[in-house]
Amino acid sequence: MYRSYKAYKAYKKLKQLKQLKDAADAARKLKPLPKPPPVKPPAPKSPPAAAKNARRFGDRKKCKQKCPSKDKCKYCGRKKHDTFYERDMAERRKALLRDASDPSSELDPVARQFIKDTGGKSVPENYEVSHEKPLYTKPYSERCKLDKAWNMKTQPKPVHRARHKKCGDQYHDFGPPPRSKGK
Repeated sequence: MYRSYKAYKAYKKLKQLKQLKDAADAARKLKPLPKPPPVKPPAPKSPPAAAKNARRFGDRKKCKQKCPSKDKCKYCGRKKHDTFYERDMAERRKALLRDASDPSSELDPVARQFIKDTGGKSVPENYEVSHEKPLYTKPYSERCKLDKAWNMKTQPKPVHRARHKKCGDQYHDFGPPPRSKGK
């Protein structure tokens, strides 16, 4: 046993110092690791090999240019939409935010606040985002030209639906939508 707590602490400290000294001596006795050999850069390809790879894999530099791709729309750059057009939500969001900040729009204060709170990511209940020139006037492949914020307007549902029915202004200007032409 130790006579006092101070003696115990001194003994512990001496023991730790001895361990550190032993570890330092052991480290001095070890040989240093050899340096790794320098890495040589790869040799440049000979012109025939470069030409062979260009023929085999195509010239990668040409693909970085703005060339028409088979899988992308030439108007908007999104995935091709020849048979089905998916609405551009970013453009709808711009139109909603624009109408929410416009005091002369047809929105009531609750709907206006809802749009601001959601950041334009969702449409208020009983409202729809209408296209002033309807999308059905263009084929699927060109509908992205009309699906822009300048062509959209946030309206109450009954007003928007009435514009597309017989005697509505869009019905007279652009004709009926394709789904009701056969009826």
